[in-house]
Amino acid sequence: MSSNNSSNKLVVPGAREAMDKFKMEAANEVGVNLKQGYNGDLTSREAGSVGGQMVKNMIKSYFNDLEDLRYQVEYVDETEFLGTGGGLNVSFYSNTEVDDLLAKARVITDETQRGEYYKEVQTILSQDLPILPLVEYAGYYACPSYISGLPYIDTDVDDINAYNFSKVTINK
Repeated sequence: MSSNNSSNKLVVPGAREAMDKFKMEAANEVGVNLKQGYNGDLTSREAGSVGGQMVKNMIKSYFNDLEDLRYQVEYVDETEFLGTGGGLNVSFYSNTEVDDLLAKARVITDETQRGEYYKEVQTILSQDLPILPLVEYAGYYACPSYISGLPYIDTDVDDINAYNFSKVTINK
């Protein structure tokens, strides 16, 4: 399937076997008989369908990961994302001042003071830039003009919950 004289360079050392397996799985999904070693007998259509299936699977995996992260964001505290050693701290960011501020904010009951702690954290994060999101999930609802009150569409709806349809009205 892969040849040693390939000019393709993988970023992660040792990932060749995983990529070959991924390619084989994609080929099976689209019904292309891919074999170990040389596959020059494949038509352009077959080779393209394997590559297209690989891209489709990568995109699907990415959006599944986003959904998992979106679910986790609702149920874990911010120290998991920003605190030193946090389980979801994918950038391995570490700042003792941020850790201290987050610890204080977690236990204080005064919302104004908690907000001040979070503002300090935001100021530090805007300087440190521990993570730079390149993609943001966006959800859209398509509907006729006689439907109103959809979350994130109707600015008169005073609710930021994307799945709260209690204020949707049909004016027909």
